[in-house]
Amino acid sequence: MTTATGQVCSREYLDRTDFKLVNDFLTESYLLLGKQHNWSRVQWEILHTISLNETRISRNMALERRVRLWETNQGKVVGMVNFEDREDFFIQIHPQFRFLENEMLEWAEEHFAAFLGTDPNNYPLYTYVYGYDVERARTLTHRGYQNLCPVVFNRWRAVDKSFTRQKLAPKYGISGFCSSVENFEKLAQLDLEVFGSAHLPVRTIRVLREAPSYRPDLDLVVVSPAGLFVAFCLAWFDPATRTGELITLGTHPDYRRQGLGSKLIAESLIRLGKLGAKVVYVNTAFNSASNLLYEAMGFDQYATAYRWSNELSGRFSLYRQELSGRNN
Repeated sequence: MTTATGQVCSREYLDRTDFKLVNDFLTESYLLLGKQHNWSRVQWEILHTISLNETRISRNMALERRVRLWETNQGKVVGMVNFEDREDFFIQIHPQFRFLENEMLEWAEEHFAAFLGTDPNNYPLYTYVYGYDVERARTLTHRGYQNLCPVVFNRWRAVDKSFTRQKLAPKYGISGFCSSVENFEKLAQLDLEVFGSAHLPVRTIRVLREAPSYRPDLDLVVVSPAGLFVAFCLAWFDPATRTGELITLGTHPDYRRQGLGSKLIAESLIRLGKLGAKVVYVNTAFNSASNLLYEAMGFDQYATAYRWSNELSGRFSLYRQELSGRNN
Protein backbone atom coordinates (compact mmCIF):
# COMPACT_ATOMS: atom_id res chain seq x y z
CA MET A 1 0.00 0.00 0.00
CA THR A 2 1.26 3.46 -0.87
CA THR A 3 0.26 6.49 1.19
CA ALA A 4 1.10 10.11 0.53
CA THR A 5 1.48 13.29 2.56
CA GLY A 6 1.98 16.28 0.27
CA GLN A 7 5.03 15.64 -1.90
CA VAL A 8 6.18 12.66 0.20
CA CYS A 9 5.05 9.07 -0.21
CA SER A 10 5.93 5.84 1.58
CA ARG A 11 6.89 2.54 0.00
CA GLU A 12 8.51 -0.75 0.83
CA TYR A 13 12.25 -1.16 0.98
CA LEU A 14 13.82 -2.59 -2.19
CA ASP A 15 16.86 -4.17 -0.58
CA ARG A 16 20.20 -3.46 -2.26
CA THR A 17 18.67 -0.88 -4.59
CA ASP A 18 17.82 1.37 -1.63
CA PHE A 19 20.91 0.76 0.48
CA LYS A 20 22.76 3.80 -0.89
CA LEU A 21 19.67 6.03 -0.71
CA VAL A 22 19.35 5.28 3.00
CA ASN A 23 23.08 5.86 3.51
CA ASP A 24 22.80 9.27 1.82
CA PHE A 25 19.78 10.15 3.97
CA LEU A 26 21.57 9.20 7.22
CA THR A 27 24.67 11.14 6.17
CA GLU A 28 22.72 14.31 5.36
CA SER A 29 20.68 14.22 8.57
CA TYR A 30 23.84 13.70 10.65
CA LEU A 31 25.65 16.60 9.00
CA LEU A 32 22.61 18.86 9.49
CA LEU A 33 22.16 17.97 13.18
CA GLY A 34 25.78 17.47 14.15
CA LYS A 35 24.98 14.42 16.28
CA GLN A 36 23.46 10.96 16.07
CA HIS A 37 19.75 11.68 16.36
CA ASN A 38 19.00 8.98 13.79
CA TRP A 39 20.87 5.73 13.45
CA SER A 40 24.40 6.06 12.19
CA ARG A 41 25.44 4.67 8.83
CA VAL A 42 27.42 2.06 10.76
CA GLN A 43 24.32 0.83 12.63
CA TRP A 44 22.37 0.69 9.37
CA GLU A 45 25.15 -1.17 7.57
CA ILE A 46 25.41 -3.76 10.34
CA LEU A 47 21.63 -4.36 10.31
CA HIS A 48 21.64 -4.55 6.51
CA THR A 49 24.53 -7.02 6.36
CA ILE A 50 23.15 -9.31 9.06
CA SER A 51 19.63 -9.18 7.60
CA LEU A 52 20.82 -10.20 4.15
CA ASN A 53 22.41 -13.26 5.70
CA GLU A 54 19.43 -14.11 7.91
CA THR A 55 17.03 -13.80 4.98
CA ARG A 56 18.60 -16.97 3.62
CA ILE A 57 17.32 -18.71 6.76
CA SER A 58 13.99 -16.98 7.41
CA ARG A 59 11.90 -14.88 5.05
CA ASN A 60 10.56 -13.00 8.11
CA MET A 61 14.00 -11.39 8.54
CA ALA A 62 13.97 -9.84 5.04
CA LEU A 63 14.43 -6.07 5.13
CA GLU A 64 11.45 -5.48 2.86
CA ARG A 65 9.32 -6.90 5.69
CA ARG A 66 11.07 -4.86 8.37
CA VAL A 67 11.71 -1.49 6.72
CA ARG A 68 9.54 1.19 5.12
CA LEU A 69 10.81 4.33 3.44
CA TRP A 70 9.34 7.81 3.03
CA GLU A 71 10.66 9.70 0.01
CA THR A 72 10.02 12.87 -1.95
CA ASN A 73 8.75 12.84 -5.51
CA GLN A 74 12.37 13.43 -6.55
CA GLY A 75 13.29 10.06 -5.02
CA LYS A 76 15.10 11.45 -1.96
CA VAL A 77 14.63 9.42 1.25
CA VAL A 78 13.54 11.64 4.15
CA GLY A 79 12.30 9.05 6.65
CA MET A 80 12.47 5.38 7.55
CA VAL A 81 10.87 3.00 10.01
CA ASN A 82 12.94 -0.09 10.71
CA PHE A 83 12.18 -3.02 12.96
CA GLU A 84 15.26 -4.42 14.64
CA ASP A 85 13.30 -7.50 15.66
CA ARG A 86 9.60 -8.28 15.84
CA GLU A 87 8.75 -5.87 18.67
CA ASP A 88 11.37 -3.07 18.58
CA PHE A 89 11.16 -0.37 15.95
CA PHE A 90 13.04 2.86 15.27
CA ILE A 91 12.08 6.06 13.48
CA GLN A 92 14.74 7.76 11.34
CA ILE A 93 13.64 11.21 10.19
CA HIS A 94 15.09 14.15 8.26
CA PRO A 95 14.87 17.24 10.54
CA GLN A 96 12.83 19.14 7.95
CA PHE A 97 10.17 16.38 7.69
CA ARG A 98 9.20 15.72 11.28
CA PHE A 99 5.54 16.25 10.39
CA LEU A 100 5.65 12.69 8.99
CA GLU A 101 6.21 11.02 12.35
CA ASN A 102 2.55 10.42 13.16
CA GLU A 103 2.06 8.67 9.80
CA MET A 104 5.23 6.64 10.38
CA LEU A 105 3.96 5.48 13.78
CA GLU A 106 0.65 4.55 12.19
CA TRP A 107 2.44 2.28 9.71
CA ALA A 108 4.61 0.70 12.43
CA GLU A 109 1.58 -0.14 14.58
CA GLU A 110 -0.51 -1.57 11.76
CA HIS A 111 2.45 -3.50 10.36
CA PHE A 112 3.17 -4.97 13.80
CA ALA A 113 -0.45 -5.96 14.45
CA ALA A 114 -0.69 -7.65 11.05
CA PHE A 115 2.62 -9.42 11.61
CA LEU A 116 1.30 -10.96 14.84
CA GLY A 117 -1.53 -12.63 12.92
CA THR A 118 -3.47 -15.03 15.14
CA ASP A 119 -0.83 -15.13 17.90
CA PRO A 120 -2.93 -14.98 21.11
CA ASN A 121 -0.27 -13.28 23.21
CA ASN A 122 -0.52 -9.54 23.67
CA TYR A 123 3.03 -8.59 22.76
CA PRO A 124 4.04 -5.03 23.61
CA LEU A 125 5.49 -2.78 20.92
CA TYR A 126 8.65 -0.83 21.78
CA THR A 127 10.39 2.23 20.41
CA TYR A 128 13.14 4.52 21.68
CA VAL A 129 13.27 8.27 22.24
CA TYR A 130 16.03 10.63 23.32
CA GLY A 131 15.27 12.56 26.47
CA TYR A 132 15.69 15.89 24.68
CA ASP A 133 13.15 14.96 21.94
CA VAL A 134 10.07 16.61 23.42
CA GLU A 135 8.25 16.59 20.07
CA ARG A 136 8.37 12.81 19.63
CA ALA A 137 7.55 12.21 23.29
CA ARG A 138 4.43 14.35 22.87
CA THR A 139 3.40 12.44 19.74
CA LEU A 140 3.89 9.06 21.42
CA THR A 141 1.96 10.10 24.53
CA HIS A 142 -0.94 11.23 22.34
CA ARG A 143 -0.96 7.78 20.71
CA GLY A 144 -1.10 5.99 24.05
CA TYR A 145 2.56 5.11 24.56
CA GLN A 146 4.23 5.22 27.97
CA ASN A 147 7.81 6.03 28.89
CA LEU A 148 9.06 2.86 30.59
CA CYS A 149 12.65 3.59 31.59
CA PRO A 150 16.04 4.89 30.50
CA VAL A 151 18.01 2.21 28.69
CA VAL A 152 21.06 3.73 26.98
CA PHE A 153 23.55 6.51 27.61
CA ASN A 154 24.74 8.06 24.34
CA ARG A 155 28.33 9.29 24.59
CA TRP A 156 30.86 11.01 22.36
CA ARG A 157 34.32 12.49 22.48
CA ALA A 158 36.51 14.41 20.06
CA VAL A 159 39.51 12.66 18.57
CA ASP A 160 42.73 14.54 19.31
CA LYS A 161 46.40 13.79 19.80
CA SER A 162 46.18 13.36 23.58
CA PHE A 163 46.25 9.57 23.40
CA THR A 164 49.42 7.59 23.17
CA ARG A 165 49.81 3.84 23.08
CA GLN A 166 49.83 2.39 26.57
CA LYS A 167 52.13 -0.43 27.52
CA LEU A 168 50.71 -3.79 28.48
CA ALA A 169 52.17 -6.27 30.91
CA PRO A 170 55.14 -8.27 29.54
CA LYS A 171 54.25 -10.77 26.81
CA TYR A 172 50.71 -9.36 26.41
CA GLY A 173 49.87 -7.72 23.12
CA ILE A 174 47.14 -5.84 21.23
CA SER A 175 46.57 -6.89 17.67
CA GLY A 176 44.04 -6.60 14.89
CA PHE A 177 41.74 -9.56 14.50
CA CYS A 178 42.81 -12.13 11.93
CA SER A 179 40.05 -14.01 10.11
CA SER A 180 40.18 -17.73 10.74
CA VAL A 181 37.77 -20.32 12.06
CA GLU A 182 39.90 -20.70 15.18
CA ASN A 183 39.87 -16.96 15.90
CA PHE A 184 36.13 -16.71 15.24
CA GLU A 185 35.57 -19.39 17.86
CA LYS A 186 37.97 -17.76 20.34
CA LEU A 187 36.26 -14.38 20.03
CA ALA A 188 32.77 -15.89 20.31
CA GLN A 189 33.82 -17.78 23.45
CA LEU A 190 35.33 -14.64 24.99
CA ASP A 191 32.15 -12.70 24.24
CA LEU A 192 30.12 -15.42 25.98
CA GLU A 193 32.38 -15.37 29.05
CA VAL A 194 32.30 -11.57 29.25
CA PHE A 195 28.57 -11.00 28.86
CA GLY A 196 27.06 -14.35 29.87
CA SER A 197 25.17 -14.67 26.59
CA ALA A 198 26.10 -14.98 22.93
CA HIS A 199 26.10 -11.40 21.61
CA LEU A 200 28.62 -12.40 18.94
CA PRO A 201 28.11 -15.96 17.76
CA VAL A 202 30.55 -17.29 15.19
CA ARG A 203 28.04 -16.80 12.37
CA THR A 204 27.61 -13.09 13.18
CA ILE A 205 31.37 -12.52 13.46
CA ARG A 206 31.87 -14.08 10.04
CA VAL A 207 28.96 -12.22 8.40
CA LEU A 208 30.03 -8.78 9.62
CA ARG A 209 33.22 -9.17 7.64
CA GLU A 210 31.10 -8.94 4.50
CA ALA A 211 29.98 -5.40 5.35
CA PRO A 212 31.26 -2.77 2.87
CA SER A 213 33.05 -0.59 5.43
CA TYR A 214 34.34 -3.35 7.71
CA ARG A 215 38.02 -2.95 8.63
CA PRO A 216 39.82 -5.85 10.35
CA ASP A 217 42.42 -3.45 11.79
CA LEU A 218 39.68 -1.93 13.99
CA ASP A 219 38.75 -5.27 15.57
CA LEU A 220 41.24 -5.38 18.44
CA VAL A 221 42.03 -8.16 20.90
CA VAL A 222 44.42 -8.45 23.82
CA VAL A 223 46.33 -11.71 23.59
CA SER A 224 47.79 -13.31 26.72
CA PRO A 225 51.22 -15.01 26.86
CA ALA A 226 49.36 -18.32 26.48
CA GLY A 227 47.76 -17.11 23.24
CA LEU A 228 44.31 -16.59 24.78
CA PHE A 229 41.98 -13.75 23.80
CA VAL A 230 41.37 -11.99 27.14
CA ALA A 231 39.86 -8.64 26.05
CA PHE A 232 38.42 -7.15 22.86
CA CYS A 233 37.15 -3.90 21.37
CA LEU A 234 35.34 -3.71 18.03
CA ALA A 235 35.26 -0.32 16.30
CA TRP A 236 33.96 0.99 12.96
CA PHE A 237 34.77 4.06 10.91
CA ASP A 238 32.44 6.04 8.64
CA PRO A 239 34.42 8.17 6.16
CA ALA A 240 31.34 10.07 4.95
CA THR A 241 30.72 11.67 8.36
CA ARG A 242 34.30 11.27 9.65
CA THR A 243 33.00 9.55 12.76
CA GLY A 244 33.98 6.39 14.57
CA GLU A 245 32.00 4.06 16.79
CA LEU A 246 32.99 1.67 19.53
CA ILE A 247 30.57 -1.19 18.99
CA THR A 248 31.48 -3.43 21.90
CA LEU A 249 34.17 -3.75 24.55
CA GLY A 250 34.80 -6.53 27.05
CA THR A 251 37.40 -8.13 29.31
CA HIS A 252 37.40 -11.71 30.57
CA PRO A 253 36.42 -11.79 34.30
CA ASP A 254 39.80 -13.30 35.24
CA TYR A 255 41.71 -10.41 33.65
CA ARG A 256 39.77 -7.38 34.86
CA ARG A 257 41.20 -4.46 36.87
CA GLN A 258 44.40 -4.53 34.84
CA GLY A 259 43.55 -1.57 32.63
CA LEU A 260 43.01 -3.67 29.50
CA GLY A 261 39.76 -1.90 28.59
CA SER A 262 41.28 1.59 28.76
CA LYS A 263 44.27 0.46 26.71
CA LEU A 264 41.99 -0.95 24.02
CA ILE A 265 39.93 2.26 23.91
CA ALA A 266 43.09 4.35 23.59
CA GLU A 267 44.37 2.16 20.75
CA SER A 268 41.00 2.38 18.98
CA LEU A 269 40.99 6.17 19.24
CA ILE A 270 44.51 6.35 17.82
CA ARG A 271 43.58 4.15 14.85
CA LEU A 272 40.29 5.95 14.20
CA GLY A 273 42.09 9.30 14.35
CA LYS A 274 44.60 8.17 11.74
CA LEU A 275 41.72 7.21 9.45
CA GLY A 276 40.28 10.72 9.74
CA ALA A 277 37.65 10.42 12.49
CA LYS A 278 36.87 13.70 14.26
CA VAL A 279 34.35 12.31 16.76
CA VAL A 280 33.90 8.84 18.26
CA TYR A 281 30.57 7.59 19.63
CA VAL A 282 29.69 4.82 22.06
CA ASN A 283 26.36 3.71 23.52
CA THR A 284 26.34 2.15 26.97
CA ALA A 285 23.63 0.44 28.98
CA PHE A 286 22.01 2.67 31.59
CA ASN A 287 23.19 0.52 34.51
CA SER A 288 26.51 -0.64 33.00
CA ALA A 289 29.71 -0.44 35.02
CA SER A 290 31.43 0.56 31.78
CA ASN A 291 30.00 4.08 32.15
CA LEU A 292 32.72 4.93 34.67
CA LEU A 293 35.39 3.69 32.27
CA TYR A 294 34.10 5.72 29.33
CA GLU A 295 33.77 8.82 31.51
CA ALA A 296 37.39 8.39 32.59
CA MET A 297 38.37 8.11 28.92
CA GLY A 298 36.74 11.44 28.11
CA PHE A 299 33.41 10.33 26.65
CA ASP A 300 30.74 12.88 27.56
CA GLN A 301 27.06 11.95 27.72
CA TYR A 302 25.08 13.96 25.20
CA ALA A 303 21.76 12.10 25.42
CA THR A 304 19.82 9.37 27.19
CA ALA A 305 17.59 7.00 25.21
CA TYR A 306 14.31 5.95 26.83
CA ARG A 307 12.22 2.90 26.00
CA TRP A 308 8.57 3.59 25.26
CA SER A 309 5.81 1.04 24.84
CA ASN A 310 2.28 0.83 23.52
CA GLU A 311 0.51 -2.25 24.84
CA LEU A 312 -1.70 -2.22 21.73
CA SER A 313 -4.66 -1.09 23.77
CA GLY A 314 -7.67 0.69 22.31
CA ARG A 315 -8.15 0.48 18.56
CA PHE A 316 -5.21 -1.89 18.03
CA SER A 317 -6.52 -4.46 20.50
CA LEU A 318 -9.85 -4.22 18.65
CA TYR A 319 -7.97 -4.71 15.38
CA ARG A 320 -6.45 -7.91 16.73
CA GLN A 321 -9.85 -9.13 17.97
CA GLU A 322 -11.31 -8.55 14.52
CA LEU A 323 -8.34 -10.30 12.92
CA SER A 324 -8.71 -13.27 15.27
CA GLY A 325 -12.45 -13.45 14.57
CA ARG A 326 -11.88 -13.57 10.82
CA ASN A 327 -9.51 -16.53 11.27
CA ASN A 328 -11.68 -18.58 13.65
